[in-house]
Parts: sequence; structure tokens; C-alpha cells
Amino acid sequence: MRYKTSILFSLLLFLLNICVGQTPVAEVVRYDEVIEAEEGKLIKKYYIELKINNRFGDTYAEVQIPNSGTSNISKIEGELLDSNRQRVRKLRNKEIETSSLIQGFSLYEDNTLTEFELKYNHYPYYVRYSYQQKAREFLHITSWTSVIFYEIPTRKATLKIITPSDYPLNVFENMVQHQYITDDGKQHYIWEASYEKQIYQEKYIPPLDEIAPYVKVSPQKFEFEEYGYFESWVAFGEWQLKVMNDLGKLTMKERAKIDQLTQNIETKEEKLRVLYHYLQDNTRYINVSVETGGLVPYPASYVCENRYGDCKALTNYFKAVLNYAGIDSYYTKVYAGEKINKIEKTFFGSQFNHIILAVPLSSDTVWLDCTSSGPYNYLGTFTQNRQALAIQPGESHFIKTPALSISEVLEERFARIDYSPTGIAKVEVNERLRGKEFEMLQGVVKQIQKRKQRDFIINYFVESGIELEDYSIHRPHRDSAFLDLSYKAYSSQVYEQVGADLLVKTFSFDIPSFESVSERSLPLHIPYPIHQQDSLIYQIPTELQRQRELLNVDIKSQFGKYKKRVYQDGSRLTIVKSLLINPVRTGLKGYEQFYGFIEQVQKSENKNTFLINKN
Repeated sequence: MRYKTSILFSLLLFLLNICVGQTPVAEVVRYDEVIEAEEGKLIKKYYIELKINNRFGDTYAEVQIPNSGTSNISKIEGELLDSNRQRVRKLRNKEIETSSLIQGFSLYEDNTLTEFELKYNHYPYYVRYSYQQKAREFLHITSWTSVIFYEIPTRKATLKIITPSDYPLNVFENMVQHQYITDDGKQHYIWEASYEKQIYQEKYIPPLDEIAPYVKVSPQKFEFEEYGYFESWVAFGEWQLKVMNDLGKLTMKERAKIDQLTQNIETKEEKLRVLYHYLQDNTRYINVSVETGGLVPYPASYVCENRYGDCKALTNYFKAVLNYAGIDSYYTKVYAGEKINKIEKTFFGSQFNHIILAVPLSSDTVWLDCTSSGPYNYLGTFTQNRQALAIQPGESHFIKTPALSISEVLEERFARIDYSPTGIAKVEVNERLRGKEFEMLQGVVKQIQKRKQRDFIINYFVESGIELEDYSIHRPHRDSAFLDLSYKAYSSQVYEQVGADLLVKTFSFDIPSFESVSERSLPLHIPYPIHQQDSLIYQIPTELQRQRELLNVDIKSQFGKYKKRVYQDGSRLTIVKSLLINPVRTGLKGYEQFYGFIEQVQKSENKNTFLINKN
């Protein structure tokens, strides 16, 4: 894995917080969310008060409020206060700007971003603002956390939900205090929390709802185009089928094309592969979130005619294609992302952000992401190893997506480094990339112009201290789940002459810079294996011999294993090594053992080879 990225804004803020001492650059003094919910009406009122402690915190006085097309923002108010909380000025309407959030991958959408600034040049100062959102159709009430910004603490946060007494809710809560009160025929649900930690800077942390106060709320009965129920996953599946009832019709032209593509194919799996390639070659992913686009797919006929769609539209379309070809499939909901969010099966509510297709065949289930340009039957790091809800009439149920295996994430590197008395070494490297690195490089090849690809290769794949001359990228066929990257380069930093002896600075694995035990404050979550292998051949003068005390290394742990072997054969010094870090979820006690394993590996990786002149 490669970590030669530029310093992120959040890391910069972390360093600034250290520089200015224990006082953060800014803090959330108060965050309140009040929700009134009943059938056909959802009103959310927000109140936020920020304290800006120094000029590095001014960025938090640049307020941004995103909004989806299923609701609208109104009643925006704001004010700037000095260090004594005396008003300096109020926010004026002409200072509020609203713009479309159309993305580069979106054809059109009705998401918007509302922005304004309330900055001051005397510190500390306070920013207060509030606004309101309304919606008529909804099937989710809130996913609330006390954390607004990862980089700064929240001193006090409250969530209050007010409903009629006969309006039952489904609730999931984590690390938060609550009270329920009935008053004047209304039910009041109140939660309070705070969060003092800074989340962003630690490597491989769990999803936010596992480490911070969190509340998820959904209605047991809802109306979104059709009436539905969150009384069970089967009931929710019935609503999904109801709103999709007439959306699976293909055009006559599309049916004729499917007949043409499959007329000489006998097996279902062969048909499936051919049709999936057809989907990839003749449609494109476009984010469409107009009106109910966030929850209900566009008709299959729409995709037939326009050749684009979002994950719901493309999955619904391809399900219709397979149905016409005589192949059963499941419209399947999943929470996608590199982190694996736990699905709370006892909390009946929306916990998904992506749609994929599960195709049961006689031998196994084939998994297809209809938005992907990647290999057939490959989910990758985005949706691997998680619970997904397969929608079926009368029996919607959870199934697990396959986990990435050790072999599926293996990164292999073969390098030859030629010695030169001038000190400038020639370097030839061949890498076979799988898993996250494969997915990333595949996206670069498809989306980034050739002249920019070189910079990307240098930043992410070429060792530090090496000057790239030329490179090539090869993929054997469209369904291969790996890419071969080869490059030629040179370096003046591999060999260092020390009198008559020679220091060989060997290539290291790219291991994340995990925090020390004393610095770590959050649990560890590595969602899939990290697996790397190196075969490094260094040319050396024949009069040199290896330093005797440099021994081979074997490190084994419940968290992984590391192996290193060093061989010398005349003018060749060969280093063969491998590193495996297992997927893991562990708390701080387990992290101490994990870090001990990583420390041992790093110690071996940092040990260069010293060659002694025989004479």
C-alpha cells in the first residue's frame, strides 16, 4: 500500500492544535437538533454555537449547510459575538449564498449548498447560527451524532424528537444518555452527549457510530410514494417491491438486443457475463437525485433510452435484463465504503447507501456492482465482507457479501537494482497490484489523462528517492482483478560507499505509520488483509560480503506475520520478504499487542544491509 500523499487539511489542523497547546483552534460549544415528526410532516430545527479560539480556527466560521432535494432549508439566522458573547453583528440575507451541488459524475440533481461567513479579527469570538428543514415524505428521521467536525471537540449536544403519543418510533442509540417524557398527548425523546476527542488523525479507526455518541431513529410506519412499515425487514422489503412494481419493463429494442447477444449461449453463467459486459460498455454511472431519486430507482425503460443511471437505476435495469434472459437476481441494499459499518438488525430503519445485484447460480452466488467498470463478480474493498439486504417477495433477508481473501489483496513486487561506481543505480520494478491498489490504479487509467498519470504513479507507487524514467501498465483481460505496473528509474540513494565498504539501502514495505500506544485513543479497525511480497535483487561488487550479524527474520502474531530472507550469491544480493496484516477489530488493550507486532516489523524493515570488503 502507498501512503505518499500530500498533507491533508485535517492533519494540518491537528498539528496546529499541538502547536497552540491544549486549546483547540475552535470548538463546538453547543449543538441542538429539535425534530417534530408525525405522519406527512418532518420539521428539523438546528442550533449551533462555535467558539473560534485563534486565526487557525477561522475556517469553522465559514458555514456550509448541504441540503437534499427531498427537503428545503428556511429560517436561516446567524450572529457574530465577541469574547464576552456580546453581539458584534447579525447575519444579513444578502450574505447567504445557495448553489447547486452538481458533481462531475452527475447529469443533474437538486442538491444544494447554502454558505455564509461570520468572521472576526479579535479572539476568541463566537458564531451562532440556526436553520430549519422540512419534508413531507420520509422513511428516516435522523442519524444523529454529537460530532459535527472530526478535528474539534463538541462540548454539549442535544437531540430532541417530539411526536404524537400514538406515533411509534424505532430507536438505536450508542454511548448517549436519554430520557422519554409524555406531556399533553406528545411524546418527547431527549438525548444528551458530548465528544472531546479528535477523531481524524488516527489510522484505521472504526466507523463513527461505533466510537462516538450516536442515535438512529426511524418511524415504524411511513409514506414515501407508497405506505410502508419498518416493523421487520420483510415488511420493508415489501415496500421496496411496491414502489418498484412497474419499473422493470424493457423497450422492444432492448429485448431484441438481449436476444441477439444470448442466442448462441447455453449456460446461465456465460449469459450473465456477456450481459454484464454489455451493461458496462453501453451505460454509464450518473448520480441522479431529483425528487425521490435518493430512494426509488428510475424505470428500466429510462435506462434503455438514455443509457445512464445511478446505482438504483442501473441495478433495477440490469435486474430487468436478467429477468428477460431467464436469470433470477436480487436487488440488494448494502452500506458501501472502505469502513465496514455494522448493520443493526434489530433496528428496522434505513442503514444502506448503495445498491448491488446478487445472482444465485447453481454453483455459487455471483455479485455484481452495476455502477462498476471493474471485473465480473468482483465487489472489492467498497462492498466486501458486510451484511446486505436482499429484496425478495415475502422473504427479504440478509446475506453476506464475500470477504476479500489474502490472495485477492496480494501486492507483489520484483525489483532489480544495478550497482554503478558512479553512485547512480539503475532500477527496474515489476509490480502486480490487487485489492485497493488495483482498484485505485484502474480508476486512474480510465479517468485521468495520460500526462497526469505519470505524476500519480510517482506519488503513489514509486519509492522515495527514485527518479522515474518510464512506466507501463498492463491488464491481461477486462475481468482480471489485478494490474501489472512496470517502470524503469534511477537513484543515487540506494548505494552509499563507506570507505572500502558499501551500505545498501533496501526497499521497504509501505506500512501505515500507526500511532504509538501512548498516542492512540481510539479502537483499531482494519477491514481487509494487507498482504505484500518483495523479491529484491541488488547487484554488488564481488569483493564485498554480507555483514554476518544480519540474520533472517520470522515474526508471527495473531495480527499477522512477517518473513525476511537474505541471500548472497557472488555479485547478487537477494532479499525475499513478505508481510501479512490480518483484518482486525480491537480496542486499546488489543492495540498494544498489535503495535508491538508492527514495531518488530518496522525494526526489520529499517535495517539496511552493510557489506564488508573482503580485503
